[in-house]
Amino acid sequence: MREIILTTATNRKDAAVFLDTMSRLPISRFVEIVQAQLARLVTGFIPQPDPDAKPSQGKMVPLRELYRDMYRRATGWLHWSPDQAWNATPSEITDALSGHFDMLKAIHGAADDKPEDRQHDPEQAARNEAAGLDPEFDRAGLRALKAKYGRKR
Repeated sequence: MREIILTTATNRKDAAVFLDTMSRLPISRFVEIVQAQLARLVTGFIPQPDPDAKPSQGKMVPLRELYRDMYRRATGWLHWSPDQAWNATPSEITDALSGHFDMLKAIHGAADDKPEDRQHDPEQAARNEAAGLDPEFDRAGLRALKAKYGRKR
């Protein structure tokens, strides 16, 4: 507890004076005084789950691995500097990653997106079959795809 207080103090001199004063008390009284504040501090290091995320069946990992993975994603995927990554809270990193994933889904689509149901055109199917083609082939869909990507052929 002493090391956590010294490491996280905004003023180490004040923290040292506080700890010196506390050293004269019974340990049970010291714990009683600092336990709630330290618990709040430590829970601030735990990433908050994305409320929109699907429930995970993933395995539990030690905080050391979690922070290493978050650092890699902040610097690798989000292109943050090491200083930016270390100065961000876990929730800020997970929120930024969530926004990054939303952007990628908007640009490229998502694996769980369902293709729009296409209407079966019996006349087109008959024309395709008469021409010796697959009756289910969607020529209009192909033309729309080519138009979207600018191909003339």
